[in-house]
Amino acid sequence: MRVVLDLGGTVTEPVDEGRYRVDGDDEVEAAEYIAYKAYSQGMVDSETEYLEVLKRLTGASIESCREFLSERKQASEIPEERVEAVRLLADRYSLALLTDQVDLWVYDILDRHGLREAFDDVVVSNQVGYEKPYPEGYLRVMEGFDDVWMVSDELHDDLMMADYLGMTTVWIPRWDEEPVSEPDHRLSDMAELPELLEEEV
Repeated sequence: MRVVLDLGGTVTEPVDEGRYRVDGDDEVEAAEYIAYKAYSQGMVDSETEYLEVLKRLTGASIESCREFLSERKQASEIPEERVEAVRLLADRYSLALLTDQVDLWVYDILDRHGLREAFDDVVVSNQVGYEKPYPEGYLRVMEGFDDVWMVSDELHDDLMMADYLGMTTVWIPRWDEEPVSEPDHRLSDMAELPELLEEEV
């Protein structure tokens, strides 16, 4: 059996909103978001290229762009109860991560908590070239497994495709989102997942 986790909002929590803008000449509106999306969707191949794109779009110095990136990397944490839950799950099931992010940044937070080895598979949108809900990442984490559970706080962006592909869905609602179709299970926090699986599997 495989358990697939989303990262942001499911495993990690924002702890410091930090700066969302680089101090520059604002040459392009939403430059930070555009640069991030280019990286997370695989259009930019490295952190060096990402910083160059950010510099060009914002008109900021490369030093300001590096400082911004450093702050953004530290803006999320994994609560201790979720660290323990990930370790428990890894002992019992094949564990995968499926996230719309940048692989270097994902490995950074996993390494800070000693969790990289807990995952048998880490599938990140910048490696695949598509973000969820495109099926490419889902198909990769499902390969070789008949029984796959997908856990996310994003019902429409993440879990609808998972349901369409036959995965068991676990939703962790974060805001008022009216479900088009009901997920298989609901939890208030990912830390409750080991207990749910013990009851259901």
